[in-house]
Amino acid sequence: MGFGRSEGLLVLKAVARLAAAGIAIASGAVAWAASQQGTAGHRPVRLDEWHHLYLGLALAGWAAWRRHPWLLLVAALIAVDDGLQHVRQAMGDWAYASPLHELFGAYLWPLAAVRWIVVQLDALFG
Repeated sequence: MGFGRSEGLLVLKAVARLAAAGIAIASGAVAWAASQQGTAGHRPVRLDEWHHLYLGLALAGWAAWRRHPWLLLVAALIAVDDGLQHVRQAMGDWAYASPLHELFGAYLWPLAAVRWIVVQLDALFG
């Protein structure tokens, strides 16, 4: 037994709502983390540096424009990953790096083009 069209649309609407809520919560979490002063010896989270939350927000905007709820869910997962990382860091666990941050550091950061893009994005936001 499969879903009918109306049931399938209900599932997609639920996915879109869940993703939108996740993005909103992640955005609030990063903003909260940035408002904290950080523990001794660690700098606070700065909003004017590139965060993968911004990638999630851009992807979410594109997914909403294209009416693609599954892509919106991917955007939410990216945003929530960054939000969790910065909340944990602001609460004193500065050694914590999110799973996406670890993947980025291992596979993408070694590429000179990626480092250049991040410098350009930091300059754009800062």
